Amino acid sequence: AVLHSLLQTVIEKAGGMPIVAPLHPYVQKAVKSLEVNAPNLHILPPQSYLHFGFLINQARGIVTDSGNIAEEATFLDVPCITLNTYAEHPETWRIGTNELVGENSFALSASLDKLLHGEWKHTTLPDRWDRRTAERIVQTLLNGNNS
Repeated sequence: AVLHSLLQTVIEKAGGMPIVAPLHPYVQKAVKSLEVNAPNLHILPPQSYLHFGFLINQARGIVTDSGNIAEEATFLDVPCITLNTYAEHPETWRIGTNELVGENSFALSASLDKLLHGEWKHTTLPDRWDRRTAERIVQTLLNGNNS
C-alpha cells in the first residue's frame, strides 16, 4: 500500500513527464505487481556507474531511498527527495539538494510541488567535496601519512 501510494504520487505530479526508474530486480517485481498504468514510467534494470551518473545529471529531480544517490545529486546540484527519515550523509540535506520525506506521500507531494515549480534549494558543497580527493590522497602517501 505504501509503495503504491508513493508511486502514484510521483506519477500524478509528473503530469506525463518521463519517469526513468532504474530499479533492482526485486523492486522491479514489486512495482510491476502493482499493475500501475503509466505510459511515462520507464523501468530500467540497474545501470553502470557512468550511465547512472548521466541519468542523474540529466534529471530534473530524483526520488530515491539511497544515501549514495543523494550524495551524487548534491554534488551535481540536482534536486533529490529521499524516501527515508534519516540520511547516511546528513550533509546532503543540511547544505545539499536533498530533502527527507520518509514514506509519507503528502510530504513527497509537497516536495515534488517545490521541485516542479523551481523552488528547490541549491547545493553548497560540503568541505572536501572539491574534486581534489585524489590529490589529497597522493599528498598523504607522499608525506608518509604525516600531514
